[in-house]
Amino acid sequence: MTTPRVSILLPNLNQRAFLEERLATIRDQTFGDWELIIIDSFSDDGSWEFLRDYAAADPRITATQAPRDGIYPNWNRCLEKARGEFVYFATSDDTMTPDFLAEMVAALDRHPDCQLAQCCLQAIDEHGAVIPGWWKLTGAARFLGSDYLQPHLRRAPYDGVLHCVMHTIYHSITQLLIRRTTFTRTGPFPTGYGPGGDFSWGLKAGLTCDVVHVPKFMATWRIHGAQASGPYRENATERALMVRMVDDALRELPPRRGETKLPTEPLRFAYIYDYFRHAFAEAPSHGKKLALLIRLIGTEPRAAAAALGRAVTGRRRNFDKPAYARRLLRRFGLENHFVPLPGPAGTPPSP
Repeated sequence: MTTPRVSILLPNLNQRAFLEERLATIRDQTFGDWELIIIDSFSDDGSWEFLRDYAAADPRITATQAPRDGIYPNWNRCLEKARGEFVYFATSDDTMTPDFLAEMVAALDRHPDCQLAQCCLQAIDEHGAVIPGWWKLTGAARFLGSDYLQPHLRRAPYDGVLHCVMHTIYHSITQLLIRRTTFTRTGPFPTGYGPGGDFSWGLKAGLTCDVVHVPKFMATWRIHGAQASGPYRENATERALMVRMVDDALRELPPRRGETKLPTEPLRFAYIYDYFRHAFAEAPSHGKKLALLIRLIGTEPRAAAAALGRAVTGRRRNFDKPAYARRLLRRFGLENHFVPLPGPAGTPPSP
């Protein structure tokens, strides 16, 4: 068998309602040199029967089943079967435009030093309708501003710094085309962080990989009640987990050749600040709040003082994360890791 250039990976659990639309967006790609690897986690909504019959009609498609043991174990199983030069995770409830693979493969071919290609992302609802203006709320759009709609490169560890402040720059795996060799740098998707596994992987990718940005809205992220990632909950527990993932990534990943290791304290500051703010609000009594304050001042004095100062002055949410990220990039001498490219600007989706 010839080796395809792109391995499209489709993990699935009970997303039968969206599979026909997802598979249509794969079938309709103008770039045809791909294989599709489907691993279903023993769905009980008719997904498996549909996927099994669909795969039987196209030799480029394989469909198997595997235990229902979590999102990231199944993502990793798909990855283990991939043979292509590039990998695309076609999450089963999302979509892409017909030119997605052609544009993203071309971008990585033009920039062989880049490990990731990222396009712009917009959200759709359960019926496939675009949610107007949502894209402006993503971490990448908030930080990059008008540069989000311009072609550019971001050299590592630029995106890693942004991940440590903006929550994520790769909001959805569906907006990335990934060189398969990237996973020798990042490792597979971690399975020990619960639903935070893709954040952890994205952080490691941002610290070690160069990215070419394609300013076209070619991928979607569907927001609906049954999505695998579940509802987002911003609370102290979630922020404490993010601090742990930042600590782990900075400890585990060596700096790239010729670069010094980034300091941990300023990179974990944003999430420690958020953790303190949420934990202080969630504490059930004044005594618990005081105990938390004393503990945080002893262990994280800078973040605790900043959060407390904003709470006292009534500015609890007035922490400008994009501005803080820019200060860190200047401090670390990474501003020139953003490289504008020639080419047409992207067009924002219609309201």
